[in-house]
Amino acid sequence: MEKQKINTADTKDRDVFGYAVDKGWMCVQILYMRQGKMIQRHSSVFPFYGEAYSDFMSYVTQYYSENPALPQEILLPELVSEGTEKPSAASAGAAVAASRLAAAVDEEDEELADGAEAVTAAEYEGGRAVSASETGEAGTAEEAAAREAAAAEATAVGMVDPAGGAAALQEWLGLKVLVPQRGLKKQMVGMACQNSRVALDEKFRLIERDEERTSGAAFSLGQSLGLESLNRIEAFDNSNIQGANPVSAMVVFIDGKPARKEYRKYKVRTVQGPDDYETMREVIRRRYERVLKEDLPQPDLIVVDGGKGQISSAIDILQNELGLYIPVCGLVKDDKHKTAQLLIGDSAEPVPLARDSQEFYLLQRIQDEVHRFAITFHREQRGKSMVTSKLDSIPGIGEKRRKALLKHFGSLKKIKEASVEDFRVLSIGEKLAGQILAALNDEEPAVEAVSHSEDEA
Repeated sequence: MEKQKINTADTKDRDVFGYAVDKGWMCVQILYMRQGKMIQRHSSVFPFYGEAYSDFMSYVTQYYSENPALPQEILLPELVSEGTEKPSAASAGAAVAASRLAAAVDEEDEELADGAEAVTAAEYEGGRAVSASETGEAGTAEEAAAREAAAAEATAVGMVDPAGGAAALQEWLGLKVLVPQRGLKKQMVGMACQNSRVALDEKFRLIERDEERTSGAAFSLGQSLGLESLNRIEAFDNSNIQGANPVSAMVVFIDGKPARKEYRKYKVRTVQGPDDYETMREVIRRRYERVLKEDLPQPDLIVVDGGKGQISSAIDILQNELGLYIPVCGLVKDDKHKTAQLLIGDSAEPVPLARDSQEFYLLQRIQDEVHRFAITFHREQRGKSMVTSKLDSIPGIGEKRRKALLKHFGSLKKIKEASVEDFRVLSIGEKLAGQILAALNDEEPAVEAVSHSEDEA
């Protein structure tokens, strides 16, 4: 990728996010602006399995949970179309602007003024960057209508929309989070999105090469394991951090290639704490009870992440509870967290495979894929729990009401300072208003103040 440089007139520290999605994969790029100059870029490419913008926001929240050094301002993109379709007028303009920025590579002293066209704090309301049509400045009514339609559609199907995501992130981190609509900030976000697209295209070239290498490896692996056929492989991995938000994931490979439409993810229901064996038992039971009940295709081989304990847990459920005799193997990792050995059966016998063989490479792909899937799902669950507003913990406050409150009042601080009467415009009665104020101010609700409340909508 070509060297790129951005300078701004101010000296604010900013993190600029962009993303691109295609064929079930997402790339997120972060441009680090420090003292008004771009000093570094960071890209992450991973498969995603839910709604694109929701998964993007989950990535952002996970990123800041692991990187406590915060900038002064965060810039986020709007909804990005999947694939390489013809871009809209707005996104095309951003792409052109990004190209212009990239061309500044040899002009060491050039500065791009962060002036009147950038979204200012005064134009930002509750985490929402006000559109150009609302401020009477540059921008078309069609672009504004398209943005509003996209946000309305996102809200209708329960997706995270850019304005709501920015508001929640701003509330959680306590710093300014913008979704810029024009000017230099919009251009910077456009550059990050364009860079993400380039990285994603490179990833697809690598995937195509990998699939060519593994297309015949499944047959050879089946022979090494003494199986008559090895068309369908189902692999499992568990993910948690000290027992928090435990999840498990399953991926499917058919004839050596991933079948992503058949991937499944599981929230662990019965296991408390980090117990990998019991988690494996629960998930294997749930998966193959459903396979039997719905007469779904059974795999020729089950792969678990781990050694003898995980293999024995899976076999016990399959054979002793469900009456299924499907071969189970385990993939053991070395000290560097790389695939090291294949074990099979209840006795966990090692299977001799050359480390440079196509069969071993296929197993590495399977283990990496299920691990990424599990980690992505775990990140999504952690992200949701981290950005959960104090409002969400109040009975009677759902996603729709939370957004309405933040939009009306502008911030959590202003909600805390409101009176019970101020909530009436949102059709919130005295009882719920009292509960909201009490929860935000860490007080017990006053019984006298809410004893004659109205029925809540």
